[in-house]
Amino acid sequence: MDFNRYIEVFNSGDDDALVDGWFTDDIVYFGANRKIEGKEAWRGFLKFAHDGVREIFRPQNLFQNDINTVIIDGYEVRIGSSSSSCALWPLFFSGPGFEERVKTLNERYSRDKALVFPFLENTFRDLYKECGALVIATPQMGLFPYYLKKRYPRYDLYFIDTRGLCDQRVALMDLEGGPFGIEAGGSLGRIIQGEAGPLSDYVRSKKPNLLYRVAEQPQVIEQLERLGYQVAFLSKGAIFFFNPRIRMKSG
Repeated sequence: MDFNRYIEVFNSGDDDALVDGWFTDDIVYFGANRKIEGKEAWRGFLKFAHDGVREIFRPQNLFQNDINTVIIDGYEVRIGSSSSSCALWPLFFSGPGFEERVKTLNERYSRDKALVFPFLENTFRDLYKECGALVIATPQMGLFPYYLKKRYPRYDLYFIDTRGLCDQRVALMDLEGGPFGIEAGGSLGRIIQGEAGPLSDYVRSKKPNLLYRVAEQPQVIEQLERLGYQVAFLSKGAIFFFNPRIRMKSG
């Protein structure tokens, strides 16, 4: 196996070429809160993860000392004897300025910085002052909660991960899942309406007063407005719904 060639394909952004050329049909991926089985499920996950994101694999030091061993930045990776049997997912690598390089290469970060951060720096603080605490339900875990926790460390902020990627209680619910977590977790309208079974029960018991999605369908916007959630912010890359009648976290 030529690991440098793997890096070239990975960095090309062609997920189909990466999956077809470097992964077996019976690939099994284990993450912190997910398990993905099979090549097509893995392909779907990569396309989801790379929607608007260009990941660049740039190891600081790479040595391939035999056909089965690659050393990346001091970490030894054992791989299969043929290119078709390896299953590697490079995500984090060391080196000066790595975080800034990732932010620069991540198109979603650029989008959020331009379109979402102004809301979080201004209107968001007004919403917090109005309610005294914000309970935020969203399937968009990642940069969003990280940024808020870092920017407002003294705020009472609570996050409900409707997909279950970061919440074991949601992940263990007897609901259909996929490579993106609980399928129903992306339907905030159905969840708040009470149509998503135990997920609705759980989310509604926490009394979320702020909902966040990257985008939403017009009919769902109307549905949430009928349920008391008004659009507080809308841009090409984000939509927030606020319910001023819910003042505090429950439970």
